Amino acid sequence: MAKPAEPVTWATDATQTAGTQIGQDTKLKPSAGDIAQGNQSGRSAPAKWYNWMFNLLGQWTQYLDNLPAESAFLGAAFNWTGVHNFRNTTLRVDSAAGEITYGDGAGAAGARTRTLRISALSARPHNFAAYPPTVPGSAYVTINEDKGASGPFYSFDLSHLIPTLGTITSLRVLVKPGAARTAQTTNPGDNGRMFFRLFSYAPNFTTPTSPGSPSFTEYAEDDGTTNEQRMDSGAISFALNRATTTLQVHVWGGDTATSFPDRVRALEIVYTDLYARGP
Repeated sequence: MAKPAEPVTWATDATQTAGTQIGQDTKLKPSAGDIAQGNQSGRSAPAKWYNWMFNLLGQWTQYLDNLPAESAFLGAAFNWTGVHNFRNTTLRVDSAAGEITYGDGAGAAGARTRTLRISALSARPHNFAAYPPTVPGSAYVTINEDKGASGPFYSFDLSHLIPTLGTITSLRVLVKPGAARTAQTTNPGDNGRMFFRLFSYAPNFTTPTSPGSPSFTEYAEDDGTTNEQRMDSGAISFALNRATTTLQVHVWGGDTATSFPDRVRALEIVYTDLYARGP
């Protein structure tokens, strides 16, 4: 069906300029009860009611006509204004902010929780005297040198995995210590056990002579046994802005790893994301 050539317009004047009611309103909205009942047999509705109804229909058709509904098929530009909430979904379009975010289907923004699990086979080794061995066909990497002040450790780069402004809420690492080691202090980095930490760095491109320093947050250590286990950060909150900050997780071996090699299997990251992206 072709689009009509003429728009729906009716009673566009505010007041009457002809007839017996010159100067009076052209339209009158019926009461809620009259709207609910509609026309009744034997009763004549006032002309102003019809003017109000046809004028309202005209406003709506013109509003819809101004929305290029066929744009998705014709490739025309679709100009959103205001905030558009898609009911019964979690998609929220805010044209003023220029963002597509998750929502609750009723107008409020809402974050989505996501989980990523990364094999340690993709982690990068750092500060090993020799490249650490892996067993062909295995699902783990090995730390076979004693822990020192600067390693050795494996590094998981999160900067390209966690979306910008995503907030990390939990980190867990699957490991198998090579030996049962005794904790020395409450700080994971100071004792002899395996542990992991979050490494963040905000490079200073404005003043290269003052490049800034990295920040370390140590979260968890092994439980002092040689069992297959997870090192768990517990509930945390770390918001990543990839425009300013890089982020890594470092997994360290124990202080007797040369004689009793440690294994690292995988990293799990749980984060919340406000912005609508692919799954």
